[in-house]
Amino acid sequence: MTNTKDLNDRIRQRAYELWEREGRPHGRDSEHWKMAENELGAAPAAASPTVTAKTAPAAPVPVKRPSLLRGRKPTAPPAQPVR
Repeated sequence: MTNTKDLNDRIRQRAYELWEREGRPHGRDSEHWKMAENELGAAPAAASPTVTAKTAPAAPVPVKRPSLLRGRKPTAPPAQPVR
């Protein structure tokens, strides 16, 4: 927990510095926060995955599903009772 708090404090401080350096623009807090995360190497792994040829997923292979009727003769639906 302490490491996370320390990291958030460092990100917050850096984002503030970036905000001040850019003239304190309104409404760009998320952008400054992300820039600070990137600079500090703290960006979540899911937010910026690195995909290379070695780590890229292979093309999906079509799955053959066995036919439930293979080897059987088709049957007619059950007859309805006559009223």
